[in-house]
Amino acid sequence: MKRVRLLDLAKQIRAAIDERFGNEPIWVEAETGNIRASQAGHVYLSLLEKSASGEAIAEVSAVVWSGSAVILRQFEEITGRPFAGNLKVCVLVRVAYHVRFGLKLVIEGIDVAYTIGELALERERTLQQLAADFPEYISYRNGQVDSANRHLEKRAVIQQIAVITAPDSEALADFMYQLDHNPFAYRFRVKLFPVAVQGEQAGPQMARAIQTASAESPDALVLIRGGGSQMDLYAFENAELAAAIARSPVPVLTGIGHHRNQAIADLVAHESLSTPTKVAEWLIDYARTFEVRILELQEEALELTAGCLEAEKQRLESASRGLVYAVRTLRESQRHRLERLAMATQHVSRLFLEKRKNAPERLMKDIEGSLRMNVLRRLNHLQLLEATVKQAAPDRILQRGFAMLSVDGKITANGTKIVPGQDLTVILADTEIDTTVKQVRLHEKKSS
Repeated sequence: MKRVRLLDLAKQIRAAIDERFGNEPIWVEAETGNIRASQAGHVYLSLLEKSASGEAIAEVSAVVWSGSAVILRQFEEITGRPFAGNLKVCVLVRVAYHVRFGLKLVIEGIDVAYTIGELALERERTLQQLAADFPEYISYRNGQVDSANRHLEKRAVIQQIAVITAPDSEALADFMYQLDHNPFAYRFRVKLFPVAVQGEQAGPQMARAIQTASAESPDALVLIRGGGSQMDLYAFENAELAAAIARSPVPVLTGIGHHRNQAIADLVAHESLSTPTKVAEWLIDYARTFEVRILELQEEALELTAGCLEAEKQRLESASRGLVYAVRTLRESQRHRLERLAMATQHVSRLFLEKRKNAPERLMKDIEGSLRMNVLRRLNHLQLLEATVKQAAPDRILQRGFAMLSVDGKITANGTKIVPGQDLTVILADTEIDTTVKQVRLHEKKSS
């Protein structure tokens, strides 16, 4: 068996590759993996092909030399995605073999349209999976996305706002400046939930922040990011983030700094604005709309009140005129009635006098009889009084066994003024007795 040196074998392999592929570039469809950048600016990676089960069935090392690195920046600007692992790409490569470093594919170009198509398919799959996993919160039909969050009823006034963004970012600074310097002097209460807005863990981190903020029941939840590369939007394509937004019981407003395409997070949010400043303007306009409506209602209430007062004024004036007329009519009616009554009285008086004119003797007899009866009644009454007075005379009282007390020549009936040692005169019916008081005992009055 023939033996060869390793170097000779490597040279033979290189010659065979050069003969087969020459210096002509080839378009290769593959998936990226194991990407790393060197200090010199070169980007090393592997290109893979996977089976339906996801297992790698082919893998070749590749490189983008620093002189061609511009194609990576162009790729990221156009697709809005970082040139990272797990991307399906179609790259223009030259097959190179080095006797020491082995086989390597030198990438000289990238078919961006191919990757955009693959990204579109990936988004399509993500939306379909979200609709399947959360049918109560997300729907996706005929390319149209809808979510429960988009149909939430906003509160009449939005003042308590939860903001999810990177701390100390331009996005937060622009948002707060716009709110704080609004021309209507509205005041908003803002609470920050700090998160990363780019990187592989940004999507899940923002999803958790949305859940935490929603539990505090603010009036609105704001998800914003500042300016930057389009590839920074990749975190907002995250399925976990989209599900958290759709399921939030609080209206979510997004302002993630884009002007062309919407991320999945925008599609499921209640309101999607282009920048953090636009979100702040929306909140100010919403507050202004509420204030204008209140002012309109106030004006309507004033107009309605004025109308009611005017109607009542007219009603009272009409009633007053009617009352004056009624009083005048009543007065006139009463005057006629009194006149008729006066005439009737005169007529009756004449009839009465006419009847009495022929009976003066009988009238005198009636008067005389009445006077005689009155005198007799008065005489009887005087006789009764005289008998009563005689019975109450002092001598009659003494004869019935009673006695009278005289103090200093004066009859007294008040025992409270009599004291021991005082001289008294006891007057009986036929005797007067002088005596001196030894003791005074007061009798208790009997209750009736």
